[in-house]
Amino acid sequence: MVSCNTGPGSKKSISKQIPYFIDIEKSINNVKTVGLSELGKSIEYIPLETSPDLVLGGISQIMAYKSNYIVSSGQQIYLFDSGGHFLNKIGKYGRGPGEYQTTSFCVDPYNDLICVSSNPNILYFDFEGNLVGTYETGIFSSRFTFIDEDKILFSNVRAQGMSLTPDTVYNWIITNRSGKVVDQIDPVIRSGKSMPVFMSTIIPLYDYDNRFFFKSLYSDSLFYIEDGMPKHYATFNLGNLKLDVSKISMADINANSGENADIKTLIVLDLNENDKYIFVDLNVNVFKSQKCLYDKKTNEFFLVEDEVFQNDLDGGLGFWPEYFGEEGTMVGYADAITLLNHIEGMDPLEIAKSNNGDGLQLGELKGVITEFSNPVVILVNK
Repeated sequence: MVSCNTGPGSKKSISKQIPYFIDIEKSINNVKTVGLSELGKSIEYIPLETSPDLVLGGISQIMAYKSNYIVSSGQQIYLFDSGGHFLNKIGKYGRGPGEYQTTSFCVDPYNDLICVSSNPNILYFDFEGNLVGTYETGIFSSRFTFIDEDKILFSNVRAQGMSLTPDTVYNWIITNRSGKVVDQIDPVIRSGKSMPVFMSTIIPLYDYDNRFFFKSLYSDSLFYIEDGMPKHYATFNLGNLKLDVSKISMADINANSGENADIKTLIVLDLNENDKYIFVDLNVNVFKSQKCLYDKKTNEFFLVEDEVFQNDLDGGLGFWPEYFGEEGTMVGYADAITLLNHIEGMDPLEIAKSNNGDGLQLGELKGVITEFSNPVVILVNK
């Protein structure tokens, strides 16, 4: 899940409950079914335009920004308008000058630029897709965001163990626009003896209520930035289930990688948040993920049945938010063929009752998309 800053705004007071203590080890067998009506009141569908020259294949990252959708397929970044109509490509995937080999992106809301990670640099593109600048960071990062007009917070992939020499590195680095390091957060003392058996380009970084929240892959603590300083927000207790990279081997992992294997190791892989929940994506036994929720009011942590909110709004597919937009709107997506197969299996009377929003509705999709269409963006509105 990715949430990206859209510029300065007002903030609510931080809850008196923090730092939250999220006891995952104790609650790992607590499984609940949650309805989509817990998140919103209406749902609408936005098919992304498809043509012979415009086939995404899938979506690896999506962001809503100023009535547009910025979409990464994992190979290319695209811009669509609010109706799903294609506007243009953003730059080009490749190894040449001004091209990118990874498609992790963020928006610079202070200059209306799309910033793409091209390690160890950041490429700046305007919304017409033109390269307008290159920012030399020297940092290998998979997640980054602008925390104010002049400062950028980067995750540091090298802190996961990409070194053979004993030294101190930091999981998070803050630079200014000129590339000068102004702060380093969460130090890691490396022995130089071994490499982790698990590494990830997905590292928790999100914004909620105009604050920025971040967590290192192997840390138990979630922090937020306030007045330019990191402050403790939550502790995740994994207990004996926490993956200890210094003790586990690939043989151990392979022995416990089956679909029905007992849970032996956990990592908090990704996070996001709204007013009610902290959304937790757990990595289980290295090769499996599990969607979970932490209720901020009741302090209850639980695994989500089938890893989705059950769609009790229109009877469509289950939903999990990939991006949190303005005014509480949640953005997700689904493959066209998966949606069509689900609609085919629905009772026609149920489809007729499914119209509960202003935009394109579930029953109307069948005449709009085919099994070869690009993915469909799904909006859940509060």
